[in-house]
Amino acid sequence: MSFVKSPFAFFKAKSPDPAPADEREVADWSPECEAFLKYWSSLRRNDAIPTSEDFLDSPSSRFAAHSYILELLDGAPVVRLQGTQLEQAWARDLTGGDFFPGRSPHFRAAALANMNAALTHPCGHLARSTYATSKGRKITSDWIQLPLGVRPGRAPRIVGAVFQHTGRNFGEVATHHFELHKLAWLDAGWGVPAQEPTPLAP
Repeated sequence: MSFVKSPFAFFKAKSPDPAPADEREVADWSPECEAFLKYWSSLRRNDAIPTSEDFLDSPSSRFAAHSYILELLDGAPVVRLQGTQLEQAWARDLTGGDFFPGRSPHFRAAALANMNAALTHPCGHLARSTYATSKGRKITSDWIQLPLGVRPGRAPRIVGAVFQHTGRNFGEVATHHFELHKLAWLDAGWGVPAQEPTPLAP
């Protein structure tokens, strides 16, 4: 992928103060995010952005369970595809429904602003968040979102994936708690927006 020039290099700057071992383990974005970008890039035809049909025609056993596809209809992100790992982690199947059930208007507006920026530029979007499980543990995950090409007249679409730093125990599901740690743009071959991603608030 020569058109993508070290997209993760700028996330790996070292802190002058050494972090504790448990913090160092999650200091950089998940390698799975970088691998997902390479998978997305492999589906490109010439210089075109992959479509949802490209993903469905060339499914990845590595990423399918962790992936989702969103369609932005009248400013609302509607889930068109949800992987089995996400269905288990969230304890609900959001397919055909709202991607942000129960989130505040500010959260929705900020998240949609970031999605629209990633579609307009186009580029990728990265986020790290923590949620509490039904058994009181906190699990940190890295999220990656990338634009999808659509036919003229169709609503914009985004493909994303979620990768947890630690596994869940059997029967352990997410609760409504949400804590955001950081956001960043991801260069997918066309640079990134000059403005930083809009912060998300619960």
